[in-house]
Amino acid sequence: MVSVKDKTGEKVRVPLHTLFEDAPSLDEIWEGIKQINFEDWKQKFEEYSSQKGIGHAFSVLGLNSDATPQQVKRKFRELSVTYHPDRNRGESPEKQKALEEHYIKITQAYETVKAYQSR
Repeated sequence: MVSVKDKTGEKVRVPLHTLFEDAPSLDEIWEGIKQINFEDWKQKFEEYSSQKGIGHAFSVLGLNSDATPQQVKRKFRELSVTYHPDRNRGESPEKQKALEEHYIKITQAYETVKAYQSR
């Protein structure tokens, strides 16, 4: 038994297994993972890295080119929390798509800067 809040905000005790009745099965999760096109994402990353350059990557992150690796990581995490697709599920489909594209740009910029700084 676990304690949870009901719709009125009152704590009630329920069996643990009842919390997971509506959860997707492992097969459903795996099917969702198989639908992700990683090659497409990799191609977009490589295009972005080669076309835009390091200066653009810093500007996407909102940083100067003299930022330290710690500043880059902190800024990336801050932007990730704001633009991550899982954090914006309540938005309209158009806005979700725009936020997801911006999140991809942020991730690509971070990877580009990280690779540049590790040289």
